[in-house]
Amino acid sequence: MMDKHEQNTRHDHVHTEADALGTKQDSHSADARQSDPESKSGEKSVGGGSQWGTRIKRLIAQKWFFPAVYLGAAALILSFIVWYQGSNPYTYDKDGNLPIVQDEKQGPDVSVAPEEDAVPVTQQEESWMWPVEATTTVKIARPFYDESASTEEQTRSLIRYANSYYPNTGIDVSIDGKTPFDVVAAKSGTVERAEVDPVVGGVVWIAHDDGTMSVYESLTDLSVSEGMVVKQGQRLGTAGKNAFDQDLGVHLHFELQKDGQAVNPLTLLPSLN
Repeated sequence: MMDKHEQNTRHDHVHTEADALGTKQDSHSADARQSDPESKSGEKSVGGGSQWGTRIKRLIAQKWFFPAVYLGAAALILSFIVWYQGSNPYTYDKDGNLPIVQDEKQGPDVSVAPEEDAVPVTQQEESWMWPVEATTTVKIARPFYDESASTEEQTRSLIRYANSYYPNTGIDVSIDGKTPFDVVAAKSGTVERAEVDPVVGGVVWIAHDDGTMSVYESLTDLSVSEGMVVKQGQRLGTAGKNAFDQDLGVHLHFELQKDGQAVNPLTLLPSLN
C-alpha cells in the first residue's frame, strides 16, 4: 500500500504526462494547419465572399443604381453607333450623285425616267349642245325660216310685230309658254354682248373658236357680262317673255351665225328627244 508521498508523486507524474500529450496534440494541429494552406485560404475566402455579397446587395438597394446602369448602357450603345457610322461612309454612285436616303414613312424609292419631248395632244373639239339643262324638256315653238321649206313651214316661221312680218332667224323653244327655265351656253366661248334690249329682252352673244356666234334672246336674270369666258353648259340667264314674240309667252330665242349669216341651228344641234 502506497503511502501519501507516493500517491502525490504519482498524481504529479500523471498530470505531467497529460500536459505533455496535450502540448504534443496542439503542436500536431498547428503543424497540420501550416502544412495545409488550402484549408487556411478556404477559411479566408468564405469570409471574404460573404462580405462582397453583402456589399453588392447594399449597392443594388440604392435608388440611383438602376438609372445609372441604364444611362451607362445607353451611352455605350450610342458610342457604338457613332463608331459604326464613322467606319462605314456613304457610297456614291458612278455618276457622283448624293446617296439615296430612304424614309420608310414615304414608301420605297421610285426611279423617275427622264422627261421626253412632250407630244402635243389635240384637244377634241366640242360638239354643240342644246342651250338648256339636260333635265329640261323643251319643244320647238317656232322653227327657223328656210327658203326651201314648204309654204306651211315658212308661214309658221314668220314673226308678226308692229303690223309687219319678219322671218325667224333662229329657233324659239319653250316648255309650255308659262314655265321659266335656265338657259346655258351651247358651246364654250367669250361673251361679246350681254345687255337688256327693250324689244327682245335680255341678250347674250357668245363668240366661239370655230368662228361661229351663238345668240340668246328673251332672257331675264342675266348671270354673265361682256368679256367673260364661259364654259359649255354654264348658266347665262333664265328664259322669259319679250315684246317681239308676245304670243309665245315664256321662251328662248336661239340663233347660230356663221360668217355673219344665220344658219339653221338644227343642222348643228343633236336630235331633240
